[in-house]
Amino acid sequence: MTFKRVVHIHIPKTAGTSVTLYMRKLFGNANVAHFGRRDKTARFRQLQAEDLMKYKCIGGHLTYPILREKIGPDALYFTVLRDPFDLYLSYFSDIIHRESHPLYQKANQLTPLGFLEYVAKENILKPQISYLSAEKSLDQTIEFISEKKIFAETLPHVETLLDFIAHTFGKQPVVLPRRNASQRSAAPDETKLREVVDDVYRADHMLIAYIDKIRNSLTTAG
Repeated sequence: MTFKRVVHIHIPKTAGTSVTLYMRKLFGNANVAHFGRRDKTARFRQLQAEDLMKYKCIGGHLTYPILREKIGPDALYFTVLRDPFDLYLSYFSDIIHRESHPLYQKANQLTPLGFLEYVAKENILKPQISYLSAEKSLDQTIEFISEKKIFAETLPHVETLLDFIAHTFGKQPVVLPRRNASQRSAAPDETKLREVVDDVYRADHMLIAYIDKIRNSLTTAG
């Protein structure tokens, strides 16, 4: 299949800034549109499909079903997944050090474990899989990936995926810019925190295990 454009399903805290910069270096600033903040995702929903045709790359904190409905099936959809524990610590660290964040006071009043329980209960920090399947279905997400409706890779292997995209569009791969690298520090009662993260985001762990298994089988076969 020939892809007309590339679409980044940007799951928060998965090196999205670096990925977007890579795409800008690959296609040029004018050919890349990114809808990250809440006001921009709202604007995306108001746009017509014709408004997006001028872009070679479109990305944002939007789900695969929403993006596909607007952009259509002739795009290369991709996403980057991150170990849930590392993602949560990056998320928590960002909030407690950013006074402008609406959850700044709440996060600083709670332990990392207490804040995790809060954001999970309120569905504030959504599972990564929820960006890929409207039903948050692991089986459906695996089906999308196996059928190459979504190309997915884990954060440690993101450059392999980006270089594949470059080659697919006839571009020379570029160096991945490193921006907004999160500083992960040890959390109190880290063992317990990891257990809770593993339980709350179990489907994300299982999806990452699937991606790792596919990559490893291809490496072995090669």
